[in-house]
Amino acid sequence: MFKKPVFWILVVVILAAAAGGYYYYQHTATTVEASSATPLQTATVKRGNLVLSASGTGAVISESETQLGFENGGLLAHLNVAVGDEVKNGDVLAVSSPSDSAATIQSKLTSARLAVLQAQQNLDDLTSATNTAVSLDQLQSDLATRQVSVYDNQSNLTDLVNERASMNGKRCDSDTIESKLEAYQIALDRWNRSDHLTNSTEYQQMVAALYNYNWCNANYSQEELEAKDAEIASMKATIKLLVSQIAEDQSQIEALSSGTSNTLDQQIAQAKLDDAQASLAVVESESVSNTITAPFDGTIIAISNKVGDDVGTQKFITIADLSQPYLEVLLDESDLNNVGIGYEVSVTFDALPNQTFTGKIVAINPSLSNAFNVTAIQTTAKLDTSSFSKPQNLPIGLSATVEVISEQANNTLLVPVEALHEISTDSYGVFVMENGTPTFKTVEVGLQDYTYAEIKSGLNEGDVVTTGIVETSK
Repeated sequence: MFKKPVFWILVVVILAAAAGGYYYYQHTATTVEASSATPLQTATVKRGNLVLSASGTGAVISESETQLGFENGGLLAHLNVAVGDEVKNGDVLAVSSPSDSAATIQSKLTSARLAVLQAQQNLDDLTSATNTAVSLDQLQSDLATRQVSVYDNQSNLTDLVNERASMNGKRCDSDTIESKLEAYQIALDRWNRSDHLTNSTEYQQMVAALYNYNWCNANYSQEELEAKDAEIASMKATIKLLVSQIAEDQSQIEALSSGTSNTLDQQIAQAKLDDAQASLAVVESESVSNTITAPFDGTIIAISNKVGDDVGTQKFITIADLSQPYLEVLLDESDLNNVGIGYEVSVTFDALPNQTFTGKIVAINPSLSNAFNVTAIQTTAKLDTSSFSKPQNLPIGLSATVEVISEQANNTLLVPVEALHEISTDSYGVFVMENGTPTFKTVEVGLQDYTYAEIKSGLNEGDVVTTGIVETSK
């Protein structure tokens, strides 16, 4: 029925399989007997906590921190706080005073106000004029008046400059000083020959003569010099304004004389009025005191100027809200899978030994940072103030050691990872010692680290599992 060659081939295959099975049986039996005779390493199933975490470093930061300065600049007149002071929202932290003297400020205000009035008048002249001839006559009259005013003011300016130059020495010339001295000496002689009554005419004349001599012989005060400088500056500003008005009059006269449309002139006049009003607003803001107020409840952490400094508009006070501390935490990029929003953190500070603080991750920078040529994950943790042993503000920059907890199992059954035998993907078994003999059991495994594994089912507390063979020396 069968062809002979095929029959014999089948016979050979069956015999070879039988021989192999016998060898495997013999070898397995020998291995089990050898294992039974070899001492085994064992461990007892116990309960404990298993935490999977990523370690990193951190530093205290403030989520609410801002720098403050005067809006319009000036001298720092009053500083009401010091570094470390706690302030409330709206508290006045500092007050400024104008950088210029009162005379200079008045001169600037006068010039700015005159510029606004003139610009408004020029615009009104252009928009309200109904008779070209009348407007032209008025402009020509204004032009002549202003040209005369420029001449007069330039003459007055020359006199003021000469007066200022003479103020670098005594108030009076040598002849006048000499005459004042002689008048005083005569009055003094009369007083000496009188009854020395302080309510007498001789006494009053002597005191007046002495005052006149001292005033004449003294140098001008700084206030007098500044007042004269301000008077000169005001006169120069007036002349400059008049020159500008003359140019404006000449331009309008030319436009009216040629019969061209004044629409463009009105636009220019409006722009000049806007500019003059803006300049006046700046001068007015610079002429008054300014204050810095706290924008929120917080702590003063830096002040870079002192009273008397001309701080301008630079920021010189730093305030931060320290009531809710945050940490900037850096983790190795290999721990990317072990960090996420809402993950709990455990924090310790070298400066605060024997204290552990808790919190949660509230932000993760989408870009990796590079610090000291090390690529790191930058995260922000919000500390739970209820974990503080006492109420306290943590100083900004305080360094910390941080454990970011990705997963944890508490009071769970634990075995050494060496006890696990992987059957297939995510399927494990262990050898349990029963009556001195290792018996294989499948188990459900939860969390694992490099040392222990969580057993969810398949074992009981107190079971003994094998972890390997005890090495013995021959």
